[in-house]
Amino acid sequence: MEEPSSNKFISKKQQSTTASCVCQICGHSAIYSFYGVKSCNPCRMFFKRNAQLGQDAFKCDSDDDCEININNRHFSSLNLLRSDQSTLTVDQWNLLSNLSHCYDEHSELSLGLCLMNEQNNLPLKSRFKNEALIKYFQVAMKGDKNNQDFLSLSIDNRSTLLISTMKHTADISTNFMYYMTGLLKTPTFYDTIALISDPTVMPSVRRITETIQFDIVVMKLLLAIVYSSTINFTIYSNIFPMNLSNIKQILNIQDKYIDLLWRYLLYKYNYAQAIMYCSDLIRCLFAVTESLYKTYSL
Repeated sequence: MEEPSSNKFISKKQQSTTASCVCQICGHSAIYSFYGVKSCNPCRMFFKRNAQLGQDAFKCDSDDDCEININNRHFSSLNLLRSDQSTLTVDQWNLLSNLSHCYDEHSELSLGLCLMNEQNNLPLKSRFKNEALIKYFQVAMKGDKNNQDFLSLSIDNRSTLLISTMKHTADISTNFMYYMTGLLKTPTFYDTIALISDPTVMPSVRRITETIQFDIVVMKLLLAIVYSSTINFTIYSNIFPMNLSNIKQILNIQDKYIDLLWRYLLYKYNYAQAIMYCSDLIRCLFAVTESLYKTYSL
């Protein structure tokens, strides 16, 4: 029995509609035509996004001969993580993580915030008693004991390092706290500094302000480098200077943190930016040394 002509027409129309509703890229069902090509939603958005962004720097890992089908259309063949690959070893990542967590837990900033919260919850007459402040300073001084490199040194070398580098680490960390809290953006802050110290110190303070706007991880590494260094400035004093008994061990610790800092900068920034960052760090140390010298000379 011959099929009616109307049924033949409907059958041909359905076949034509079905064929035209297939994505010409991956073979999945499609209802849109984009740039004259039938494509499904995922393929349409993939090519639209890349066409509009014009990512010339990206290169196909398959030399522009990658196959796109229904199984892999959701996965990009481009290695988007290649810019995030670093030269830091697993041990260096662990060291950086431990250093960061140690600072967050035992730094004067976190301890100071805890102290302020505790004291603000007390009655006015009971706030900021000597016992609370003494406890705060005792805990703050114990922060260095959580660093394994510091613990590896002899007691004499620990004492010598704390005495010789305390001025620099305290000045850097204090100014960084001022920067983090926004005090460095307040004009009255500089007026107060000039009032309690001396106007001649202000140029050095402003130079510190200009150079201390660091990434907080970089600041943590800088403090680790400074505390394990022989940085100092010459002042005339009746106190007999203390010498380090094992300078080689201390320099090895310092080299380890300097190498970690450089690798971290290359991981987060490009080569030129990393060099500029190192330059700013050196300028910051010079400004801090100048500020300390002028303060001690008053």
